[in-house]
Amino acid sequence: MRIGYFVIRYPYDQNYENYSFGGSTIAAYNLAVKMAGRDQDVRIFTTSQDAKDSEEVNNNPKIYRFGTTFSLYTSSISLNMILNIHNQDVDIAHVHFDIPPNPVIGSNYAKKKKIPLVLTYHGDWVSNYGGAFRNFATQFFNTFLVDKILEQSAVIISPSTHYIQESRFLKKYSHKVVCIPNGVNIEDFTVNSSKEECRNILGLPQDHQIMVFMGFLAPHKGPEFLIKALSSIIRKHPEVLLVLMGTGIQGKELKDLTHQLGLDNHVVFLGYISDKKYKARVLKAADIFCLPSIYECFPLAILEAMASGLPVIASNISGIPEIITHGKNGLLCQPGNSSELEEAIRFLMEHDSIRKEMGDLNKVLIKNYSWDEIAKRTEKLYADISGSLHGSS
Repeated sequence: MRIGYFVIRYPYDQNYENYSFGGSTIAAYNLAVKMAGRDQDVRIFTTSQDAKDSEEVNNNPKIYRFGTTFSLYTSSISLNMILNIHNQDVDIAHVHFDIPPNPVIGSNYAKKKKIPLVLTYHGDWVSNYGGAFRNFATQFFNTFLVDKILEQSAVIISPSTHYIQESRFLKKYSHKVVCIPNGVNIEDFTVNSSKEECRNILGLPQDHQIMVFMGFLAPHKGPEFLIKALSSIIRKHPEVLLVLMGTGIQGKELKDLTHQLGLDNHVVFLGYISDKKYKARVLKAADIFCLPSIYECFPLAILEAMASGLPVIASNISGIPEIITHGKNGLLCQPGNSSELEEAIRFLMEHDSIRKEMGDLNKVLIKNYSWDEIAKRTEKLYADISGSLHGSS
């Protein structure tokens, strides 16, 4: 069976500083690799980090990169992809609903080729942050295109059961939505070095409690609430450090806020981290993971924190309560509530044994989110759609 994966960006073997990507890309990458390992013929259709088309077709998955004509915020726009994608042939188009215009390109391809469209819905497009053009474009896509793509899809995959009802769009298509969660490669977060050794390697203080935030620096992820909570926490707990992994449109604003609140010695901005070992060491060096999002679907960052044995503080929204049970393997707060967030952080900082119990439990629970198992479930879905596990190739 030839499966075409449409994703706005796809990792290179080498790291490219200006080719960053988020959780939907990581999910697409891991699913594609595992599916190829199950002897499916996987083709990746994505963009290049520059203006040149390129192909990596000696292995499985085969990667077809179309030159980026221009970039807009986190999106790569490729006119070559729009014009030339129809020269490729697959049996099933699996589109990751990530960043425009990728889902539109993939759905148009499936329609023209008259093949089934599988859509992994990573979340509604939110139009209440960023510049005027981004908001206009997002509203345009939401108004005129999202329903058409969802209606065309043979099957819609939602990583979260809760999110099916919370989404602005998914409710009306619930009859063809299946829930298959995102996953994690647990071995990527197995670090042989101790916490102390990781802190030495990274240049982080040994005598501080360290909190980690990992994600796109944008209002819907809520990092400003974390920084504001920290400004109160340090009055009683001055030896605390917040480490933020990620980049985004709110980066400068957050750095300015950090300076205004006098937190320059308590906040570290690491930027975007593509190196798996480096990211794993940062998580191993930490005591608490925090993701105070206003809006989410099913964040991979939480799974990675769980795999690292960290207790999690996160917002009580969407798919998060499906993986974090309040008081057992983490604490849940109401989104946008800095005082509640502050209270949760203080509690875990002051209770070492509870932090350890939660972290240890997360290392057990994360085994339910293996990419191998998720690939197996997705493969069955393809077989159900095509009528045969070994379709034409």
